[in-house]
Amino acid sequence: MNRKADQQKKKAEQQRTNLRPIGLGEHVLFKMPLRIFSTKRPCGRPTDRSESDLKTSVLWTLRSFRDTADVVNSGVWQVNPKPQTIANPIGSINLDVPEVPSNPAPGHIMLDQTNAHQVIAGGSYSSFMVLMSKNDYWHKFIVLDGAMKDGQHVMRLIMTASTPNNLIPVLYQQEGNNTFFLARNCSGAIEKLCYSMLLVADPQGELGSNITLQIVLGFTPVNSVKLNMQDNFSKTLQRRFEPLNRSLDLSEFHSDPQLAKIVYCPLSQPKTLYYILALAKKALSNILELNLSHNDIEDIKSLDLFSNSPLRILDLRYNQISDIDQLTSLQRVALVSLWLDRNPVCAKYGSENSYVKMVWLLGLLVSRRNHRNYMVRPSQNELVNDFIQHYFSLYDGDIRKKMQVVMLCRLQEYMTESRNLRKLSDYTKSYNLLQHGQDRILEALCKLPPTQHDVYSFTVDVPFQS
Repeated sequence: MNRKADQQKKKAEQQRTNLRPIGLGEHVLFKMPLRIFSTKRPCGRPTDRSESDLKTSVLWTLRSFRDTADVVNSGVWQVNPKPQTIANPIGSINLDVPEVPSNPAPGHIMLDQTNAHQVIAGGSYSSFMVLMSKNDYWHKFIVLDGAMKDGQHVMRLIMTASTPNNLIPVLYQQEGNNTFFLARNCSGAIEKLCYSMLLVADPQGELGSNITLQIVLGFTPVNSVKLNMQDNFSKTLQRRFEPLNRSLDLSEFHSDPQLAKIVYCPLSQPKTLYYILALAKKALSNILELNLSHNDIEDIKSLDLFSNSPLRILDLRYNQISDIDQLTSLQRVALVSLWLDRNPVCAKYGSENSYVKMVWLLGLLVSRRNHRNYMVRPSQNELVNDFIQHYFSLYDGDIRKKMQVVMLCRLQEYMTESRNLRKLSDYTKSYNLLQHGQDRILEALCKLPPTQHDVYSFTVDVPFQS
């Protein structure tokens, strides 16, 4: 009995030593409704978010935040004294790169400039076309003197020369002075390349320089190079997803340090973009932020996949969007922030006001970084500012009955008087709390608690004027 009591006493003392006061520079999280500090919310009213939604913690860094802590009695104590680990931190998921056989399979055919014309002239039943059409074989694309060129630049040019046919280069690597990649299900792309005699123009090279190709048809069976592309894409998406903020970073996706060793996957290709976004939406739940910057994207129709989704922030900077009408695919996406810097479309509008007006006409509601307010006529600024100052000075004042000349359009965040259908458990309140007439509206407003609004933090839009 004494031994058991000593063990329990020792365990209790060890647990107490794990609690220590938190010092300067460490993370202290108070379990307090954060929204009550907002200047736009009524003083003293509870938040509509649960306490668990507000609990967060960040990774430990020197002289920075550390662990999640709570208020315990009158002191502040550390809980779980070890850094938090994110479910899928960047770099924790590695991709396996399979080896490529060095020797071609029996029955292969080498295509070069001497016989490329036979692919065009031979017809659909020629030995070339039969072997090109086999879906159970990899074909080897050899880039002569490719070791002296940038691999992504080379593959981008070859894919462009193959458009609109499908070509997905995998396992790009060096072989002596040459480089090569594998591809399958690409008979249309091979045939089109043969029309140019396996020469691809290189604008960045010397005048008149070309990329010269050789293609080994039927290089190796599919089962000799085992690649599960969907699994590789899924792992890459998980690695680039930040679960705390539900943020997916697909910027420079074609240059992903691990995925690029396996497949060249530029999101500038519409079919590729659609596939990756569809896979991301299926594999990752409730994406709030999506970064598609630096991908040379021209067509964003695939973003229609996020219609009626939780997506709120979209970064499309440094792409090739040239027409504002392309943004119509975002009309059913409830964005809060849309970034379009460094797209050709931005050069078409001489001022921010003209750009925002066009966005409004497309039915999009997005935030602006520099000038928050938008007026369909700039002359309205003074009138709108005077109205807002006058209205909210009366609303925040002691005697709300002075507001008899002003009408309030909607009530927000006052749960006892709220008619928000998402919050109501008793739907009869949606009718009982509907106020008609100036007197009843003023009477309802006077029941609400005191408020203080910061009018300089408001975002005001006046898109139409009759």
